[in-house]
Amino acid sequence: MKNHDALLEELRGRLEDYEARLLRLKGGLVRVTGATAAEFDAQMTSLREELQAAREKAHTVAKSGDREWEDLRMGLDRAWRELRESFETATTHFR
Repeated sequence: MKNHDALLEELRGRLEDYEARLLRLKGGLVRVTGATAAEFDAQMTSLREELQAAREKAHTVAKSGDREWEDLRMGLDRAWRELRESFETATTHFR
């Protein structure tokens, strides 16, 4: 089990990685047209919202005390899993 500081460092790295991935996906919008562009835009909006939710959870963990951070970590694990799955879906769908 990771301690509070190690988890925060990992979260920062994950956030940077997903922000970079989101920018790369956004760069693909130039090649997408018509109805696919609308679907792509909706998927990008959803990814941005999930990324923002992950940022907020990371911020909450950073401010949490030792007793509550374990519960928060479990919620973060779920949020990261959902974000990863959404990115994989978008990446696969819009290739």
